[in-house]
Amino acid sequence: MDAEVVVVGAGPSGCHAARRLAELGHRVLLIDRARFPRVKPCGGALSLRALDLLPETLRPLADTVVDGAELRLGDAAAVRLQAEAPVGRLVHRPSFDQAHLELTARTPGVEVREGTAVLGVRELADRVELDLARGSLVARAVVGADGAESVVARALGTRNGRRLAAAVETEAVLDDGPRPLLFDFAAFPGGYGWVFAKGGRSSVGGCVVEGSARGLRGGLEAFWTTLGLPGRPGRVLGARVPMGGVRLAAAGRRTVLVGDAAATVDPLTGEGIGGALESAEMAAAAVSRFLVAAEPLAGYDRALWRSVHRPMRLARLAAPRLYRRPGATFRLLLADRVVSAGFVELLRGGRGYPRLVAVAALRVALRGLAAAPLGRLEYRVP
Repeated sequence: MDAEVVVVGAGPSGCHAARRLAELGHRVLLIDRARFPRVKPCGGALSLRALDLLPETLRPLADTVVDGAELRLGDAAAVRLQAEAPVGRLVHRPSFDQAHLELTARTPGVEVREGTAVLGVRELADRVELDLARGSLVARAVVGADGAESVVARALGTRNGRRLAAAVETEAVLDDGPRPLLFDFAAFPGGYGWVFAKGGRSSVGGCVVEGSARGLRGGLEAFWTTLGLPGRPGRVLGARVPMGGVRLAAAGRRTVLVGDAAATVDPLTGEGIGGALESAEMAAAAVSRFLVAAEPLAGYDRALWRSVHRPMRLARLAAPRLYRRPGATFRLLLADRVVSAGFVELLRGGRGYPRLVAVAALRVALRGLAAAPLGRLEYRVP
């Protein structure tokens, strides 16, 4: 065997899984097709749930505190939410991922290989074989942390039936200090635009949850102009984003999926790092039990469903409907102090979707559409 466990993908979920497995006493080989630091299309938002799972040495990298959000419907309406307690933090993904990888590489029991692409995976009765661009590997178990287009997921047959959102992102220089998270629900039909400001370097992007992703680049340029930013967007990166809230086969006999490979992204807020770290934590424990006590990995499947996907079912159902009619959504769901407070809790990483949907439905029934005129509002929320 080349390793007890091979972890494919060295993003947040892969690094977390590799480090936790090594801490549990296993010999881990962590591989990634890229060489770090590498650019990653991501807003870099860390929910409080994600922060709780990060090792202490990485938390200083999340140096931009988020204490509010601004929800816009283009020029027609805006709701400014000022939170009394922090909502989350922001990181610059290239430097954050590099530091995470370096920390993992220093963990006894972990070997890191960059620039190592996996072309195929075969799960056998007594081992897992990985075909590489150059050579091959054999392991007792494999953790697939290789993203939305996961080769490991393809081997498990879990790619069919997923719902993939599409996103584009670039960076802008905004030097006038911290800003709230900005979401504009009119910027991209079937989705939203965002601006996450962090230390003078901001992530500007857009995501389409419902409908066609064609024209995303043009939509980003239009959004850039709407924001009053000079010139045109620089380097634009695209990504496919697997939406959570679905029951999928995230475990085989000797293989498990984590992070984007396991579709752990929140369908409504788009937050993915919290689910990535949570799935990696559970996967490491499950793989360790399998290696030590031959406990079937099906237990990880059930745990992932209970802890990550089941709480997001309502979000998965609601997101396409909400983004299909942004005007009605803004009137009925966002221009309300109680519902807005619930939205902030979701940004913090809470899983209170059933309560939020119930409150929103009650407000709609009591107030109706006409009672929620568009305009500019500001709320202070807990």
